[in-house]
Amino acid sequence: MWTEMSNSAILSKIGSRIKEARVRKNRTQAELATAAGVTPLTVANIENGKSVSTLTFIRVLRELGMLENLEQLVPFYKWNFKGFQGYQGLL
Repeated sequence: MWTEMSNSAILSKIGSRIKEARVRKNRTQAELATAAGVTPLTVANIENGKSVSTLTFIRVLRELGMLENLEQLVPFYKWNFKGFQGYQGLL
């Protein structure tokens, strides 16, 4: 699904999901913004699929209790580079 979407479509989908999470928690954009330390316009921008900084996005995710979802976005992999001759400079 995601690989077929444009970058702007992905931002819109993420924004919709952030809005759904906020509404499920019965919070206004202003309440979420204040708690996350951002402006209500920033929350509206996220929900409308506009680009924001990663730090701002993390603040909003934290306030919505969604930080654990980042594990799926950027999973931890323990790499074993032993035996890879060309990778010594990367370690």
